[in-house]
This record gives sequence, structure tokens and C-alpha cells, in this order.
Amino acid sequence: MKDIKIIDKMGQFQLIHKNDLVVDHSYQRDVVAKSRLIEYTNEFSWEAFGCLIVVKRYGIFYVVDGQHRKLSADSIKEIKFLPCLVFDSDSIKKEAETFLNINVNRSKVTIFDRYKSLIISGDPTAIGITKLVESTGHHISKQAHVLSVRCIGTLLRLYKKNSNILEEVWCMLDQMNEKNASMSHYMLDGFCFLESELRKEKKTLFTQDIQKRLLFLGHDKIYKGIRNSIAIHGISTLPVYAAGICQVFNHGRKKNKLNFDYIGKV
Repeated sequence: MKDIKIIDKMGQFQLIHKNDLVVDHSYQRDVVAKSRLIEYTNEFSWEAFGCLIVVKRYGIFYVVDGQHRKLSADSIKEIKFLPCLVFDSDSIKKEAETFLNINVNRSKVTIFDRYKSLIISGDPTAIGITKLVESTGHHISKQAHVLSVRCIGTLLRLYKKNSNILEEVWCMLDQMNEKNASMSHYMLDGFCFLESELRKEKKTLFTQDIQKRLLFLGHDKIYKGIRNSIAIHGISTLPVYAAGICQVFNHGRKKNKLNFDYIGKV
């Protein structure tokens, strides 16, 4: 057992009224992500909330870790007191160092770890994409190799948005991908976005003529077209991916072209 130098005192657990907690923006984030606040306020869980890290300086409680959680709790009238682990502080410099130590040394939860937790918890979206991926002989993996799928975040997002479109696009890409290359988020995002835009005009990618053309072009040529479109426009967005698909599809084609109005969306 190693001898470790303990550099500070243990904090004390306290329940503190939320109105008595202050966020010092001199060393914390000025911009608060509204999406994270919505995530908390739509459905609140004490287990997920956990405990705020707070420092007490000259009788005032400053939140060092848990800014979003504290601000979210402010909007929930049923919540008055928040669980806090409180440390004494005699300077703002010490608080800033604590803030950096917590946020720099903390390892973020990877999308793969999140995915595994979602599966265990029975999340229908995670289960849905797993069934979809495995239905074509693919498997979710951190490593890039034959039939592997790494773009879990993209799949979770697309499945939530429109599982029907994702399922159709997935099966189409599987047929196009003769070399069994790792599924690309550019292809998934590009085709799902294009199909959703076409459906607004009561059109679809899934006609016999379009499918025949796409299968003829193949995965690699369309993927290259998307990457070229990104290079031309100088940005990586869904409309840019869709534009790349259309450019490859329409090359040398005089009629029955694949078009959507992406001007202003790129």
C-alpha cells in the first residue's frame, strides 16, 4: 500500500436551499447549454442529479461542480433544498483550481459506455438500433473492421428522429456496400436527411429507378462524392452530404435527376 499525501480536508455533506447557492462566472462557463437544462427539467431524478460540489467562502456557498444541475433545479418549484458536498475556501483562486481539477481530470462517458448502459436499462432506441445493425450481419464495435459499426451516436439520433427512414436507408446501404466497409455516418446522415427532405415534396429515394442507379454507383463512389462536397463547401453539414449524393447521382444523367432544394440550407 502506497503512502499518499492528502492535500486538503474532507468535505461535509449538507442540504442547502437552492436560493443560497451561487455560480461564480469568473472561472466557470458563461454560456449554459439550454438543451442540458431541458433534459433535466422535463424529467427529474435525484439519482441522476447526484450531489453538487460546493465551496464556502466568507459565508457564501459557491457551486464549483454542477452548474447545469443547479440552474435546472431553480426552475422546478417542488425542489427547495439540494444535496451538496461542501468544502471550506479562503480564496477564489483555490476555487478555480478545484474547478479545473474536477473538469480536467474527469474522464467523460464514451458513447459506447452510454450505449451499453442504455441496453442494460432496456432503452427502446438502443435495442432498436441493435436489432437493425444485427439484422444485416453487422455488429457494434469500437474497432474499425469488416461489418463493424462505430457511429452509435448517429444511429441513436436518427432512430429517435425517424426509425422508419433509418431502417430503409440502412438496408439500402447494406446492399450498396459490397466490400463490407465500416458503415459511415456521412452516408447514414446524408441519405436519411435527403429522404426526409424528399418526403416533404411527396417524393422518395425508394423507387425502382433510383435504387437501381444507387446500387450501380455503389458505396465508394457516393462516399467520395460526399467528401468532395464537404471540401467544396468548406463545411460538414447534412445538406452538404445530401448535395454530394445528388451530384454523384446526376452526373452524366440528362433526365430523372435527383434534386432537392438545398440552397440556403448548406
